[in-house]
Amino acid sequence: MRQTTLGVLILLALLRVPVRAQQSPSPIPLEKEPHHELVFHNKNFLAFRVKMPPGDTLLLHRHAYDEAALTISSGTTAAIFPGKPEVHQTDVPATVRFHRAGVVHQIRNVSDAPYYLHYSISLLHSQENVRSLCAAADGGGPLNCPLSQGDSPSGMRVEPQYETDRFRASVAHLQPRQSAQLGESDRDEFVVMVEEAVATGAANSSAAHGAPQVLHPGDFLWIPQGKPSRVIRNDSDREARFVIFGFKP
Repeated sequence: MRQTTLGVLILLALLRVPVRAQQSPSPIPLEKEPHHELVFHNKNFLAFRVKMPPGDTLLLHRHAYDEAALTISSGTTAAIFPGKPEVHQTDVPATVRFHRAGVVHQIRNVSDAPYYLHYSISLLHSQENVRSLCAAADGGGPLNCPLSQGDSPSGMRVEPQYETDRFRASVAHLQPRQSAQLGESDRDEFVVMVEEAVATGAANSSAAHGAPQVLHPGDFLWIPQGKPSRVIRNDSDREARFVIFGFKP
């Protein structure tokens, strides 16, 4: 009887081993997720560019900071949260979102697009007083979109999406065959292209230095406060959009 009982206990112990092996893995830090390419950073933020071919899935990872997220390419993705059903959504270019720190998830590209292009901007300082403007920010209250005044004489219209005490995200619309000047005296600007445009000027950029510089979707400009401005030009017959992330000093 004692040998039978011992055998049953050993068998039960062996049966438990596969159960432990199938447990969900622990999330890795965002910066260690291999699809996230760190393309720029300073004391205020980390900018990660994300590219995913069709059918690929991000590893389970954690967002340790408040985040500004930008969708550049269209397509359909599945958001995977541990212990919850997948959530499918169709991504629209120039969509800007705000997320609080602590999100743990995976993303899968379920479309047949060549790749899924996205930016994750990790905001290194806690963001206070989040306010929804022309887009809903998580927990940011009702929309408060300024009345459109039409395009400026330069042919560019800027729509603020949301803001905090330290940060603002805006979508800029540059009309065909028009140009506009970028750069502010009271804040740094990190500008990410959604459609192709051409930039001239002296500030740093992700493209090779020289004038003019052709900026493709996913390329960026960094324009520090008080430094020489950039001129951006739309040489196409269609509207060109880009997103301006502004950081107060």
